[in-house]
Amino acid sequence: MRGKSLYAVATAAVLACTAGHAMAGSSVSNLSVMVDVVTGCSIEYSNSIFTSFDHGAGIEVAGTAQTQLRCASGTAYAISYDQGENPDASSSCLSPQRRAAEFSGVSYLNYEIYQDAGYSQAVGCDPSNEINGVSAGGYSSHDLYWRIPADQPGVTQGGYHSDNVIVTVTF
Repeated sequence: MRGKSLYAVATAAVLACTAGHAMAGSSVSNLSVMVDVVTGCSIEYSNSIFTSFDHGAGIEVAGTAQTQLRCASGTAYAISYDQGENPDASSSCLSPQRRAAEFSGVSYLNYEIYQDAGYSQAVGCDPSNEINGVSAGGYSSHDLYWRIPADQPGVTQGGYHSDNVIVTVTF
């Protein structure tokens, strides 16, 4: 009799532990955890400037572009823009004289990039004309204002003119 009561107690214990959990099987999977830890700053993107210019019209062409950063909160940064691949001989980091070149390299189109819509603060690679800030964390966008002056004495032929300006963030 003692054996039957021990069996009954053991059976009751097993049933109590599995009550409400009637399962037919199990499956195992992984929970992936990925965290992008932001330290310092990175350039997320800088827009391209693409437009048409009618050399014979004598009309300035202007527009906007943008550079976006992603920085850790409280990070001080400076964004600089080099003189491009085809700068004029008088160009410097302090006073960039950027030019887009036609593929043959004999025709040059002058253009300018500024920090402000009034075209008074050129962007360059000198500490005096970099874009400076302190990040509040996350993404921050900086507008650029570009223009192609109407007077273009270096344009000697039509076709695509291009340049590449290197953007650097220092933090």
